[in-house]
Amino acid sequence: MGTVTLILNPSKAKIIILLVVCTAFVTIGFLIEPQNSFIKWGIILFFGLCICAFALTLLPRASYLKLTPEGFEICSLYQKEFTKWSDIESFGLVNIHYTTIVSITYKSSHTKHKTGKKISQFLAKSDGALPNTYGLKPKKLMALLYEWKHKYENEETYINKYRK
Repeated sequence: MGTVTLILNPSKAKIIILLVVCTAFVTIGFLIEPQNSFIKWGIILFFGLCICAFALTLLPRASYLKLTPEGFEICSLYQKEFTKWSDIESFGLVNIHYTTIVSITYKSSHTKHKTGKKISQFLAKSDGALPNTYGLKPKKLMALLYEWKHKYENEETYINKYRK
């Protein structure tokens, strides 16, 4: 057990397209007349920061979804968060601004991220969501997560029960 892992990475093509779009907006920002200084520097600053974030995402191990028999780890800009399969009630699909993402509903016994869950419930009617689809269609990613959850959740419970 423990040695089986699957690592999914974000689509590099999408990230490069976003980098190009942000670079275009920064260029447009520099072309704005000086009398619109607030708008000019707002555009340059915002899209310049987006360029930095997307460029960091392209670096090795900066962003991924790792599936293991124990659960899954989300890494976004080198910030890692691990969730056990046993903490998950269900996965779903949520549409936010014309984008479909995979949502997460935690079991009631899950006590982490209370404030984040309340905000997410208000905005998307779920406890959380994956930040990316990692190169897969959202429906395919959700099916993969369910496959791993059902395959390993009972195994984890069995091992923990007899480990004590």
